[in-house]
Amino acid sequence: MSLLALGCLSVSSQAFSVALHMDTIAESAHDVYDSGTLDGVSSVSKSLSTNVGSSLATGNNMVSIGSLHASMLGTGGKADSLATGLFLDSVTPLGAPTSNFIFVRWTWNVTGTATAIGTAARNFSFFSFTSNSEGGFLGSKFTITIANGNVVSFGYDGGIMTFDVAYRWGQNYDVFGRLDAQVGNTQSFSTGSATLDFGNSAHAYAQVLTPGYTLGSQSGHDYSAVPEPGSLALAAFGLAALVRQRRPR
Repeated sequence: MSLLALGCLSVSSQAFSVALHMDTIAESAHDVYDSGTLDGVSSVSKSLSTNVGSSLATGNNMVSIGSLHASMLGTGGKADSLATGLFLDSVTPLGAPTSNFIFVRWTWNVTGTATAIGTAARNFSFFSFTSNSEGGFLGSKFTITIANGNVVSFGYDGGIMTFDVAYRWGQNYDVFGRLDAQVGNTQSFSTGSATLDFGNSAHAYAQVLTPGYTLGSQSGHDYSAVPEPGSLALAAFGLAALVRQRRPR
């Protein structure tokens, strides 16, 4: 995998790594944090707060292997809170050698709340998870856009929350999650407010559908933990389609 550019953030294709960049801006004051790419590290977190008069911007964010967490606020005056982060890992199907596909169902479970109140307030964010596979890159993206008090989008692109991938035994496959968020006000002396509270999300879970096989990871993270009941949606990519498209020779 080539470099993944995330604005000011660049993450290289290592066995596993995390990265986090944050900004909090209140009128003319500005605080910034940039972890850089932390190879061989499973988690990074940071809290920032910038306050000038009635203008306040805060960010409390964490990137961990398999999960992204964000809690952000921009209120009063020209206040902005921004965050960009990414985790990268490599997974491998384990079990008896086989030339057949090993199918894995990934679930990208995202829950939280977001607001943008006032004509100058806006909220933009997304939480995405992607895996490469024998069928190409597949993934799921949860987007939020609120502007001028109107919710433009709040949910999964294309209704996708669960997707199936085809792996080969013994092969390594990159998986990565990305957070990109901005909340706040665009005008000085504004009384608007924007928030993002996804402090308990998002999480990537894997279910190996082929009997007799498990999924290992370079980071040692266990992706097999089961999400809470009621959080799953219908699969967006069927096994039959993958078999038809990439039947082994």
